[in-house]
Amino acid sequence: MTFCLPAVLTLANASTCADALEAALSKGECSVDAAALTRCDSSVIAVLLKARRIDKTKRIEILNPPPMLLSLATLYGARELLFPL
Repeated sequence: MTFCLPAVLTLANASTCADALEAALSKGECSVDAAALTRCDSSVIAVLLKARRIDKTKRIEILNPPPMLLSLATLYGARELLFPL
């Protein structure tokens, strides 16, 4: 199953998105699709790191990361945590 990130993920909606993602993970979802993401701030990193922390299976995969998400992950030193090889 896949959880789709919204087109915009900023501080304004990060809490709501994190709660929805946590609920999806509790139902067994194991991937996050970032294809729709067109605008974000560092809150997206916090949301995705929270998902990594609560994922009991350690199988969560982030799909289709746009360049801006990869850049933010690199900037905050979280790229290897969010996008392991």
